[in-house]
Amino acid sequence: MTPLDFAAKRDSGSASWKRADPEAALIERLSWDTWLVTLPDSDDVHEVSLHRDHGALSGECKVRETGEQCPARKYRDADEPCAHLCTIRKALVLNDKADDGTTIEVFDRDDVEVAAADAHVEDAMADGGREVSR
Repeated sequence: MTPLDFAAKRDSGSASWKRADPEAALIERLSWDTWLVTLPDSDDVHEVSLHRDHGALSGECKVRETGEQCPARKYRDADEPCAHLCTIRKALVLNDKADDGTTIEVFDRDDVEVAAADAHVEDAMADGGREVSR
């Protein structure tokens, strides 16, 4: 997956960057790297994933109802961040919160995988390693 260049969107004053408004948008966290984003000028809910991969921001956006790629990325440039991705990026920088009051955080994929593996090992150790007879 190609890293997303949010700085270029910001510096060029792109329509996607200007349209992105985390305070006015509805943002709901679904998982560690996925949110539902509804912009104030749209009826469509988009499912946005954003995470760090070796430090670089990577992500996807799709229309929740149909599962199709976000039209801005589908018909323009699939490697460029759309307004929905820019909304999550702005929320991260501005320390905005999702609608449930949680702070928008973007995690590194490797850190999440290590944490999940550690939790699995801890669960296995918690039962004392006893074998269950069937």
